[in-house]
Amino acid sequence: MPEVEFLGGFAPMNVDAAQLIQFLLGRGLLDHAAIVSGDVMLVSERSRNLVSAVIRNEGPSYFIKQIQSWQPKAAESLRNEAHCYSLLAADDALRELRKVVPQFFCYDEATNTLVVELFKNAENLSMHHRRHQPCPPDIGRAFGQALGSYHKHGAAPGSLQHSSPPPWVRLFQNFQSDQPFLSQANKQLLEIIRTSDLGGAMEALTGLWRDELLIHGDLKWDNCLLETDLDERRVRIVDWESSCLGDPLWDTASFLQCYVLAWVLSIPIKDGEADENRATFPLSSAKPAMHAFWIAYVAARDIEGANNQENLRRKCVQFIAARLVITIFEMHVFAHSLNPTSFLVLQLVSNLLKDPDRAYEFFHD
Repeated sequence: MPEVEFLGGFAPMNVDAAQLIQFLLGRGLLDHAAIVSGDVMLVSERSRNLVSAVIRNEGPSYFIKQIQSWQPKAAESLRNEAHCYSLLAADDALRELRKVVPQFFCYDEATNTLVVELFKNAENLSMHHRRHQPCPPDIGRAFGQALGSYHKHGAAPGSLQHSSPPPWVRLFQNFQSDQPFLSQANKQLLEIIRTSDLGGAMEALTGLWRDELLIHGDLKWDNCLLETDLDERRVRIVDWESSCLGDPLWDTASFLQCYVLAWVLSIPIKDGEADENRATFPLSSAKPAMHAFWIAYVAARDIEGANNQENLRRKCVQFIAARLVITIFEMHVFAHSLNPTSFLVLQLVSNLLKDPDRAYEFFHD
């Protein structure tokens, strides 16, 4: 459960809360008057990182991320996110992206503390789509417009020289099936890919990858926010730890993959048989939003010519397939064996890679 501290007056503060508030005071992000007046509420919870929200009514609110313990990878990820936000704040090549990301306030490398803007009146799309079925097309359209506009007008920042191999290549390079810390489920997954047609099909995708723009790298519904302020609704994208120089269509495919994944995960499987008709998140409820997203994306990106649009959508479907494989891996980090739904997803991945044109028509009919 989140820990809630009301700061000001006689409300108690634990040591972590006091240190955090002192950190903000020392950087001019809070003043003592706000604390004394009781206009500061601190909400903290521990997940992979320690995250805190400093909520105010009369001033800016902050989202604060800290690593829980010294781990080189965790510290590196947080530094990467801070570097991304500093680029967004300073580089005009990223002005379109600036419209949908939180404002950057500071990063302290000594304490591994990142402070950015908190979107107070916002919920992520995972929560939103649990409450709203069918998926609202206007939300898909808004995110398609935002990504397409950035992908058209954006440019690789001059200070961003680092690029990584495609995510599925990193997966295969970093995790070998004989590594002792790899879960039994993921050893099974990697072995299936290596010994089937999937391995060659995914390897062929590497030639499609283009390092063109700063990309999010992990664009899923949990990182996509819908912010409501009075009568206005805005889309936001947060959690840029995986950002890098990469192919912009990876973010596009990652967003669309969420609709596909939500559908497949909701299909009941009994005695090895999948019953698509009983899916609790039927694909028919997602298709209008997927279609609205894609139409808005292509229009905003200003892709002209039938051949160019066809090549773009084919590549997007192939990237959706690759992202589904990575999602399966992420879901089984601690699992002993692959669950039945995983084999359903792998069959879908195979179908998408074999005939991306047919898959596009299936998702958009």
